[in-house]
Amino acid sequence: MPKVLVLFVKSDEQESKRLKDCLQAKLGTIVDFNTVKDALAEDSNLKNELAQSRGVILVSSKQSSEFIKQGTQEKEGSYVLFDGRLIQQQLQSGNILSKLVVVQFGSAVTDAYVPDGYDKQVFVLDANFSSTDAVLDQIEDTVKGSLTSKVTENVTKKKKDCNLL
Repeated sequence: MPKVLVLFVKSDEQESKRLKDCLQAKLGTIVDFNTVKDALAEDSNLKNELAQSRGVILVSSKQSSEFIKQGTQEKEGSYVLFDGRLIQQQLQSGNILSKLVVVQFGSAVTDAYVPDGYDKQVFVLDANFSSTDAVLDQIEDTVKGSLTSKVTENVTKKKKDCNLL
């Protein structure tokens, strides 16, 4: 089952987990939404999850933007929950740019980090969103679209590898 990684800092945890749960309920078994804590519980880490996930939702806030811009980490004990340096490297290298969805809670954060080359919409979701929120539906459609485009890319690549195109 394809995975979508939801990246957020502690100050955005409550809304981010609610977003993850709502999207999981809407998309059911076609995708598995994970957080870094979920990955750590499965003996994985952020770097592996970024590489293996078909989609990445970045909750962009003032605090997460500062971590990314300064290349700093947020830890819980010895566990890294948010690694601004690694996220910045992955974005700048283009490794996760095509599968990235940026979400902000409340009102648009004017000084939030949006990577160069990111040409998709930044979704601004009310902090008190419900499962029937139109913006949540748009996020769902964007996630589904990124999963579908990745599958299409893989099928096209396999056809080329097999000289079927």
